[in-house]
Amino acid sequence: MQETRAEYIARWRRARGESPPDSAHKRPEEVAKILAALDQMEFDDNITYATIASEVGMTPRNVMKTYVPKWKEMRRRNINNSMATVDWNDIDRIVAEGVNREHLSVLLRIDAWSRNFFGTTDFDPTPSYRELRWQSHVMTYADSISRIDDIWILGQQLTLRDITAYYSETSVDNADLNEWMGYAPWLDDASEQRYLDAIERGVISPIQREYVGYALLGTDQHWKGFLAIILFGLAEGKEHLLPSQQVPLWKEQNPLEDTLRIKYQWFDKDGNKTHIDKELNI
Repeated sequence: MQETRAEYIARWRRARGESPPDSAHKRPEEVAKILAALDQMEFDDNITYATIASEVGMTPRNVMKTYVPKWKEMRRRNINNSMATVDWNDIDRIVAEGVNREHLSVLLRIDAWSRNFFGTTDFDPTPSYRELRWQSHVMTYADSISRIDDIWILGQQLTLRDITAYYSETSVDNADLNEWMGYAPWLDDASEQRYLDAIERGVISPIQREYVGYALLGTDQHWKGFLAIILFGLAEGKEHLLPSQQVPLWKEQNPLEDTLRIKYQWFDKDGNKTHIDKELNI
């Protein structure tokens, strides 16, 4: 059968290492990245078709032609509004979004911690309803996790996957994190070894860290996810422990460092590369 022009172009792009410009050939997390960015354009002047195109290896025209119609349809259906930031006075709304009422006081403390730890200069740390739901999920399924920084970081991992699934219209896959919470390798040496043995035998999967749903192009959620991923993988070889347990190990592995220095490169509203430096006292 003779190859069509579209098939020829797709094959030519693959040979050059380029991604085809249509959603059928984009990974779910790439689709999520594009649609999430489009969703944020009306709130953030730094996001344009040019910046989105630069991040995903497409032209602005192809972004508009391929993904804008899909994004408009999702907005028309209005199937999700849980990315809105929380109104702490509306308890009924918070509970309706899937948050355990008994967790509200802890969730408010987590909000206060994130503001104090990250500051408010680079992004607004106010949580969304979606973030609260997943933080509540962590407290429900892993009651041995009690530190508010751990709950925030783990809740972000789940939030990122939820965002990716929503924008790519796929199911949320949290099996690896749920298994991790079930084995609780942070409890003691025996629990840690049992978890590692289960991975070795193929009984469970290691934590998946290759998703890119956090990359929402300079938005508040982008920063939260970006920092949470870093803080969940500080200690080399011990990434399966709680983030708070990894901090002293990271300091042992990096004895000359007294703060965590993060340099992040991204694209500004004109499509030019820029970077932001941030230091965290951990």
